[in-house]
Amino acid sequence: MNPNLKRFLVILPLVIFITFPLFYFIEEDRNCVLDFGSKCSNSYFIRTSVQVVVMTVLFFYLGRKKTANKTK
Repeated sequence: MNPNLKRFLVILPLVIFITFPLFYFIEEDRNCVLDFGSKCSNSYFIRTSVQVVVMTVLFFYLGRKKTANKTK
């Protein structure tokens, strides 16, 4: 398997596992989060989905191997 894909597939579940419960506990009205199709539920899932994508890309980018430029 491609090492970059493997690293991406390791980062993604970790971000999902952290982001969804964190946003759930921050939510003021937790009852409406599980009422699927409501405005509150839709905004919750949109916010967490955007956060998951952004954090996954950020961690993937920041976790790359650095190469030193040794030309002088």
